Amino acid sequence: RLPWVAVGHGTEFVNRAAGVRLLTRRAIDSAAAMIAVSEYTAGLIREAARPRHLIVIPNAADGERFRPGLDASAWRQWGGGPVLLTVGQVSERKAQDVVIRALPRILADQPDARYVIAGLPSRREAFATLAHELGVADKVHFTGMVADRDLPALYNAADLFVLVSRRAADGDVEGYGLVVQEAALSGLPAVVSQDCGLTEAIREGETGLSVPPNDPDATAAAVLSLLNDESRRREMGRQARQSALASTWSERIAEYDRV
Repeated sequence: RLPWVAVGHGTEFVNRAAGVRLLTRRAIDSAAAMIAVSEYTAGLIREAARPRHLIVIPNAADGERFRPGLDASAWRQWGGGPVLLTVGQVSERKAQDVVIRALPRILADQPDARYVIAGLPSRREAFATLAHELGVADKVHFTGMVADRDLPALYNAADLFVLVSRRAADGDVEGYGLVVQEAALSGLPAVVSQDCGLTEAIREGETGLSVPPNDPDATAAAVLSLLNDESRRREMGRQARQSALASTWSERIAEYDRV
């Protein structure tokens, strides 16, 4: 009988079995309020249920841990070229394969570029095979899981963050994209995919660029537009950090407290 608040991230509301959808709907109906981590997720919730009170409070990152200027020498063993970084489970949804497919075009213009993939290596073998077939295996580096304490330095080793997630076959979606905020706090602009919550983690053309999902050509074009214009990339990284500093967990916690 106590009032309680539910928090939705996105995946809970798509392509689930009928019984699970019913239980989810009943839970939302009984909550005093429902918090969505993005407007995109809020839309999924409205399609699945009728919450009494729906509030959007985006996810956030730790503004003290994630910052530029950290020693990243341990992560720069890939050479002196530009480093693209994706942080997240190596999976269908995170779509690292789309970036790998974009690499031949990227490397034609930026031959020293590297693509670093950090995260649980669920589909590493398949994606490594793809990289080999495309002739870019020596430019793709899988780090596996990275300890939380090492993540801030890893972001500092990169020049551009890339996360072009897609909706997976089982309905799994990207509700927001916390790692984009972590990258922004580290001074990195991002290239993200459209049609999901990732676009709410950037300001288009100011802190990042968005591209259609499953589009290696558009991904390559967006990446090259920033790699080939260092002053623009640095300015976007500066703006990304300033924007992210205004919405760290300190601010988000205050919003949760008000709810």
